[in-house]
Amino acid sequence: MPAVNVVVFALMRRMAMPLPASQVSALVALLMFLAFFIGALGEELGWSGYVLDPLQERLNALQSSGILGVVGVVWHLVPLL
Repeated sequence: MPAVNVVVFALMRRMAMPLPASQVSALVALLMFLAFFIGALGEELGWSGYVLDPLQERLNALQSSGILGVVGVVWHLVPLL
């Protein structure tokens, strides 16, 4: 998503479209970064710290990470659609 935002910003500049006010958009960008970073940190700590160890007790590391990968893709696919 950051790459998409950079491309959109570049296209807006190239097409001479008005850009958002810099002070407001910088604050919004900072707040969004913090919100997404904290959310991602909690998600990664939850999956890696809580679920991965019990899975690896039953399965090997490749199978455990594969299961978590499939669950993660399905989990993130719903909001993307």
